[in-house]
Amino acid sequence: MKIKNILVTAIATLAFVPALGNTTQAATWYHGTPKIFWGKWKSPYPPMHTTWKMSIGRTYVHNGLSDPDFYNHAKYKYLGHHVYKVYGENPFYHSYGAIYLKWYNHNKIGTNYPHTPAKYTTIYHRY
Repeated sequence: MKIKNILVTAIATLAFVPALGNTTQAATWYHGTPKIFWGKWKSPYPPMHTTWKMSIGRTYVHNGLSDPDFYNHAKYKYLGHHVYKVYGENPFYHSYGAIYLKWYNHNKIGTNYPHTPAKYTTIYHRY
């Protein structure tokens, strides 16, 4: 009788342990910026008829002209559909912020900011 109870307990334990599982996800943040974005970019069709330039390196995203938009010590995570969220430190404002980068192809990317509608995406081309 003892062996039967031990066997039933063991089977029940094996049946329910995988069902409990682990509900937490592993960290998805990676250090630096995605290599596919590294380089110099410019926006030929911005509002206000000026050319916006952006430089993306291994650990930074520098975007903007008179109002610098810097993300140093960057880290990123992949959100799906070729969209990456890059988070970093802005040394001018002593704060942290994020920018979304969308990969279209080798010569075309898009940028956007959190809580901004997708129709306001700025398109950049490699130069």
